[in-house]
Amino acid sequence: MRQTFKLEAANRTAQLALWAISLACFALAIVTSASLSASPLAAWLATATSIGLGMLFGWFAWAQRSSSVTIDDRQIELRLPFYGRTLAIDQIVQGSHRKVDLAADQGRRLAWRTNGLSVPGYHLGWFRTQSNDVALAAVTGPNVVTWSTKAGPTFLLSIAEADAFLAALSQKIAKA
Repeated sequence: MRQTFKLEAANRTAQLALWAISLACFALAIVTSASLSASPLAAWLATATSIGLGMLFGWFAWAQRSSSVTIDDRQIELRLPFYGRTLAIDQIVQGSHRKVDLAADQGRRLAWRTNGLSVPGYHLGWFRTQSNDVALAAVTGPNVVTWSTKAGPTFLLSIAEADAFLAALSQKIAKA
């Protein structure tokens, strides 16, 4: 049986920041396209880059609202903007799945973004934690669900129904 759990959406501040960055990129595209007479190639490249970045940040703001985690008998499927993946249940380290308060658990706190996106209230991508673990994160607040894998990475996700998710995951791990 497949079960899907929604991730918590980014707060209003994070959503506004992403949309503001997107709009700023589009404004930059307008400004650079107006300077075509100075250096046409450079202006077109800057315009295209600005439009692409504006679309990317707009997509992050829109797509994060539909992020989810689906569990079935054999795997976990993460549906995240840019960082989605599928993970076999048997790759999860026994007993590592739990709820964590990042404000209290210093070791799990995100320390360094290695590839991803961070605005106040929304952190998505690959990070190093304070304890120097590699983590794939989709974090919108201090309360997250975490688990470790045999291959190495840790997962930190802000799941709306954390207790129901952990119960379902425990059941699937026990069967694996």
